Amino acid sequence: MIKALSLIISLMVFMLPLNSEAQNKTMHTKEWMHEAIQAGMKGHTQRAIDIFNAILKSNPNNIFALNNLGKIYLDSKKFDEAIVVLKKAWELNPKFYMAGNTLGDTYKQSGDYEKAEITLKQVIKVNPEFELAYLNLGEVYFRQKKYDDAEKLLKQALSLMPELKRPKIFLSKIMEAKTK
Repeated sequence: MIKALSLIISLMVFMLPLNSEAQNKTMHTKEWMHEAIQAGMKGHTQRAIDIFNAILKSNPNNIFALNNLGKIYLDSKKFDEAIVVLKKAWELNPKFYMAGNTLGDTYKQSGDYEKAEITLKQVIKVNPEFELAYLNLGEVYFRQKKYDDAEKLLKQALSLMPELKRPKIFLSKIMEAKTK
């Protein structure tokens, strides 16, 4: 999570506009974004939500704020709220695969495996190198007891990022399930 949030902040730096008025507004947003992320990481969920909502009041199409707000809602098990903001982020920029992945993860955690599968397959089309999409889709298939499909995707996630632990855990559970 920290790695993804750091990436989002660094992406924002490269998107700074050139005129000074817009640059001041963006810098203010960047500072607020950092504060909201820090609040969320410290467990101050409501504070983070309030800050992201303030950012979105100023710029309702800020895909980074939408994605991070969606992640906080997901972590708080507020699936309906997460889906609304994540769908908006992804619709605003269909190449923003992190929002699509978080949306797919939200569908997965809420038990809507059909929408999770559709969404995560789209994420993989956008970025075939994004290991978390393979991991999440592998977990969807695992929960549906589609062990062969899950195994293939979890191995793909590991090939892209060998230090991931969750695929290894699910692969051992698949081995266990197959031996029963």
